[in-house]
Formats: sequence, structure tokens, C-alpha cells
Amino acid sequence: MAHVHFIHTPKLVGGASGSGTNYFTLKYFDQDATLAQSPQTYKHMACDVAILERVFEIGPGFRAETSNTHRHMCELVGLDLEMTIKAHYHKVLTEKEKWLGRLIKEKYDTDFYILDKFPLAVRPFYTMPDPTDKRWSNSYDMMIRGKEMVLCAQHVHDPKLLMERMDELGVPQESMRNYIYSLRLDSLPHGGGGIGLERVVMLYLGLGNISGYRFWIVIAAHDTAYMITQP
Repeated sequence: MAHVHFIHTPKLVGGASGSGTNYFTLKYFDQDATLAQSPQTYKHMACDVAILERVFEIGPGFRAETSNTHRHMCELVGLDLEMTIKAHYHKVLTEKEKWLGRLIKEKYDTDFYILDKFPLAVRPFYTMPDPTDKRWSNSYDMMIRGKEMVLCAQHVHDPKLLMERMDELGVPQESMRNYIYSLRLDSLPHGGGGIGLERVVMLYLGLGNISGYRFWIVIAAHDTAYMITQP
């Protein structure tokens, strides 16, 4: 079995990471920088360039998240995974969500389920399209009690396809030039996912609010982002 490598990735980056939206900006000397939402592109590059078949990281993520709900935070701890794919992407295994969770619980008597083949239109540009039907993507969500626990997907490893997807969604190629270059270095098929550890604890223990067990939490409320400290 291939060794699983623990990696450390930058949290101060030169462009958007993750889905490319809702990120914090700051000055890095005379340049613009952002706080990393996730190690998304770095873990891809670890599998592509470093030839590490399986990698993971546990670290902070920062999102300018204005959703004032029981499960959203501006600073979070994430578990991110990535691995090369040799067979099939399944290896990387709201109110409507709550309703779906109740429906599945009633019919199948389970709190845990997987939603497969999400529409490509609702996935980030680096998600691999379904090769048999471009309306869909090689991605799935793991759900618990009607709420998303982890999003998994096969990620685009063909630089030409990646640039086409970026153009379709209006993502500037210049902001991802190093990542695009890495894909030209004989990139392997790979996929993975990210898990918000606070959300997993909340769902597993049946807590009513994600902030109920943290000493300090950073959230947005009343349409204004600010820091809330809970001793």
C-alpha cells in the first residue's frame, strides 16, 4: 500500500484558492495576497510534481463567509486529502438538504449517505467533467443527517482542459500560471476532498451550533464581518 504523506502548504498565497470566491485579501509588501481557503492546488501539485501518491494536511482555512448560520465560520480547521487514481474516481470516496436527510432516514434508516455525479455547473473549474456526459461531474458529497460533511472529486489533470474550464468560468489563467505549468509535467489522474473538522464534530455529536464547543470563533453576523471571542 502506498505511503500517505503529511504536507505543509502556504496559507499566505498570491491568488485565490479553493473555489476562487469569498476570500480575504491583504498586502504582501507591494503585492496583493490572499489567505488560503484550502490547500487545493498545492495538494494537486504534490501528486503531480512530487509524485506523492497520497497526501493529506490538517490546517487552518480562511473564508470571507457572510452566511450567518450554525455551520459556517470564517476561520476553520480542515482535513484535506488527495491521491492519484489508477482505476475510478469513486476511490476517493440547507433546508432542502435537511429534507433530503429526513427522507433518506425514513426510507433507508441511515444518517450517512453519498450524493454522486453533481452537475458540472455547480462545481469549481478544477473538477473533472463526466467523460460520457459533460453536464455532470466526477464528484460526490458525503452527507450526514442531511448536511454536507465532505466534498470529494476527481480533479482535472490535463492542462488544456483546465484552461478551457477556467475560460468558461472567467477565472484568470495568470493567477494560476504555476499550477498550470505543473500539470504539463506528466501529471497523473488524481482526486480528493476536504473535511471541515468542526462541522464533523458538530454533526457526529448532534450539536445545535458549530460554535458551541470552540473557545474562539470567527464568524460573520448582521451583514458585517467581525470577530467573536468565546472564553
